[in-house]
Amino acid sequence: MENGGSLTTARGEEGKRSGKKKEPFPPVPSGLEMGEDSDGRKYPSCQALWDEEIGGDHAKHKQWYARAEEYWKQQAISVDGVLGGYGNVSPTDLSGSLRFLDKIGKLPAGRGGPCEWGRALDCGAGIGRVTEGCLLHRFKHADVVEPRAEYVEKAKTLLDRQRVERFDCEALQTFVPEAGRYDCIWVQWVSLYLTDEDFVSFLQRCKTALRPQGVVVLKENVVLDGGFHVDKSDNSIMRADSHYRELFTRAGMNLLLDMRQPNFPKQLYPVLMYCLR
Repeated sequence: MENGGSLTTARGEEGKRSGKKKEPFPPVPSGLEMGEDSDGRKYPSCQALWDEEIGGDHAKHKQWYARAEEYWKQQAISVDGVLGGYGNVSPTDLSGSLRFLDKIGKLPAGRGGPCEWGRALDCGAGIGRVTEGCLLHRFKHADVVEPRAEYVEKAKTLLDRQRVERFDCEALQTFVPEAGRYDCIWVQWVSLYLTDEDFVSFLQRCKTALRPQGVVVLKENVVLDGGFHVDKSDNSIMRADSHYRELFTRAGMNLLLDMRQPNFPKQLYPVLMYCLR
């Protein structure tokens, strides 16, 4: 599962990325934390969504994730499949990611300095598109973690096995990365499948998995002009920028750098990149 509904989740069938580069990003007004789902149901807050959908019930928690699993079983094992039919944007996406990594490589001492280029982890890696087209262009080695077994097996055939050492097949809500192993943990178009609580816990586990100069990079569809939106076809949630920043704080992560993905088609939703430590 690289992206899930990354390009087609929520508010129409034409994707969610658009706009020109703008950094830093203005905070979303506090009155916009309300949201809705693709069935038209409105929620006064994201917590109200979780209370209704899960409410501390273990069975409902599993059911929430089961919908995404079922969705992904139906997707093609290809770049076009992992990008929800928008495989044509992959080169632009990878170019933007490399540009962001280069900015991270120039972080000043006041922000903790740059990361090193030893080992990266690609989370929700799909068939290894980001690993092959981005991470291995900067890092010496990489690991991948991906919940769909068929994607993992395909990644094994596409990636350089001398440089990609671990292929873990596990969902991020339960995955525990090895402590102190990574210079960069890359999380792209997969956090939209995690509940707020699971996302915060995942970030906390990522923090322990970083080397001293390590960073977590989140790249995700983000709402800049409204509240959250849930796509009920796969239970993905597109959060507001302010919502993500709140979750970063809850996880004890510091935001070092952000950037908007440039040059995506205008009909698609904004994609933001965040560098955390």
